[in-house]
Amino acid sequence: SPFLSIFSAIPGNLLLPGTILAFFLGRAFFAGLAACILLVILSNCAAAKYKQKVQEKLRVADERLALINETLQGARSVKLCAWECALEEKINKVREKEITVLSWIHLAYALQQGAVSALPVVGISTALL
Repeated sequence: SPFLSIFSAIPGNLLLPGTILAFFLGRAFFAGLAACILLVILSNCAAAKYKQKVQEKLRVADERLALINETLQGARSVKLCAWECALEEKINKVREKEITVLSWIHLAYALQQGAVSALPVVGISTALL
């Protein structure tokens, strides 16, 4: 397997530079390492929340599409019984729910990407301060 050599070299690629940095930087290295670990944990939590909210958005979108399809299938009944306002209100409630979920999706994505992007900067600046 071509990736076996890459995966087998990972411990050496982490331990050797880590040992050298710990020797030269001392406590600052461990502070930077702790900051990086915290950012990785934050990124993983944000990614899990993102995945959960995407699944919730799909459920809400299905609910909205089913409601719209039901409305369109019974367009004559809706017009004859003057149910436009009631159905419009139902559809708008589902749309609002979908918009709320979309805003949470974008927030979780931004948090996850921000944590990943800030990881090197926070690690280095924490270790060197």
